[in-house]
Amino acid sequence: MKNRLELQGRIEDAREFFERLEHLKGRNAAVEDVKRICVAHLLIKTKSQINTQNSVLRKH
Repeated sequence: MKNRLELQGRIEDAREFFERLEHLKGRNAAVEDVKRICVAHLLIKTKSQINTQNSVLRKH
C-alpha cells in the first residue's frame, strides 16, 4: 500500500511538472524534449521499483 501511495505521489508530481512545462511551451521549443525525457525517466524508475518488489515477493 505504501508503494502504491508513493507511486501515486510521483504521478501527481509529474502531472504538476508537466503543467508548468506547458505554461513555458511558447517560450522554449525544447520543452517537448524535456517532457519526453522526464516521462521516460519516471517510467524506467517505476518499472525498476516494481521489478524489485516482485523479486522480493517471489523470495518470500
